[in-house]
Amino acid sequence: MQTKRGITIAAATMRRWLHERGWVWKRANLGAKDDAPHRVARVARMRWVYEQLKGCEAMVCADELELQLWPTVGWAWRPKGTQVAVMTPGHKHKHDLAGALDLAPGMLRHCLGARTTNALFRDWLALLETSAPAERDTQLDVVVDHSQLHQAKAVAQGLADDPRVRRLLLPPYGPRANPMERACGDVHDCCTRHQRRNR
Repeated sequence: MQTKRGITIAAATMRRWLHERGWVWKRANLGAKDDAPHRVARVARMRWVYEQLKGCEAMVCADELELQLWPTVGWAWRPKGTQVAVMTPGHKHKHDLAGALDLAPGMLRHCLGARTTNALFRDWLALLETSAPAERDTQLDVVVDHSQLHQAKAVAQGLADDPRVRRLLLPPYGPRANPMERACGDVHDCCTRHQRRNR
């Protein structure tokens, strides 16, 4: 406004005017394209598989998550005039978590590892096989995204060794189609944001 019209306005005045017009100061929200050509067909197939599940079958939605010792800082409700002080631990350290949401009972199954590799995902598959024995679950549908670790040769071989495990791929750039994404978001919101742990 100063360059184009020669008008000088204080930042505090501009802020007050914007508030009067109903504007607020807030962070942007990262999104992903959700326009893959096979999106509708893949989501419909997942829904059809879920609706056709029998008592001896299970469907889980899997994903991985980095758990950083270094705290993430985000917005939080606080009394006016106060601010949360989050001290850094002095060094970075992380664990990676592979987990899945079992849709029917709403149960989470997870395992920890040092890095997000296909070995971590294979460890989780082994955990799934022990927690869902063949006597109880004759078929296991595992919904995963297009991450390279889900499509690695070692993972494909592990899936081939157990004929009752079937992999269903999410559409590319379709995080909203995976309920496990919400669970991972809850972990960040409730556990890692503003955390003050030293280990």
